[in-house]
Amino acid sequence: MRYGVAQTLEVLRDMSIDFYPNEFSVILGHNGAGKSSLLKIMAGMYKATKGKIYIEGRDYSDEDWSEYQKKTSISYCPQENILVNYLSTFEHVHLSGMMKEMGIREAKERAMTLLKQLGLENEKNLLIKDLTFGGKRRLCLAMALIGQSEILILDEPAYGLDPQHQKQIWDVLAASKGHRTVIMATNSMEAADTLADRIAIIARGTIECCGS
Repeated sequence: MRYGVAQTLEVLRDMSIDFYPNEFSVILGHNGAGKSSLLKIMAGMYKATKGKIYIEGRDYSDEDWSEYQKKTSISYCPQENILVNYLSTFEHVHLSGMMKEMGIREAKERAMTLLKQLGLENEKNLLIKDLTFGGKRRLCLAMALIGQSEILILDEPAYGLDPQHQKQIWDVLAASKGHRTVIMATNSMEAADTLADRIAIIARGTIECCGS
């Protein structure tokens, strides 16, 4: 993958990696290694300048973002907190559920369950502008988790959190193991040791090694 003027800056190169159904895969790497760029391509946010991306044997490399989202069952938690200041914590998760074709009542019940699991139950009515950074990170994860998406793509979901809230996230994600395909980028060896069925190490835009 390249970007910049005349696409001269190479971000990802010579990369080939497979992910398997219902496995929890962790991509380990330092900041700037290429983790976020790889996940954005898999989530349909970026297009690779060359190469292919396949899901269940189908080539999605040339799909635009809206079609990619329609045809794939992917939930994405970006490293950036992409939230709406005038909506409450609860409204973000509830609306995310309904956007994934959940019924109003089902989305409400699941939203409340996730907020409780992630320690946000008491902040459910807070507007985003009044929520802490750590609360926003946990909220973004809740928005990705709600619904029945078969694939979860998570970019540093515990970034910037204290150990207590990190553990909350690891516990919630551990409950997803075996039920969904999870691909998570992190630089936390603890998370990899706790959660991963398979670990890939990325450095300087290429996969150095991958295995269980």
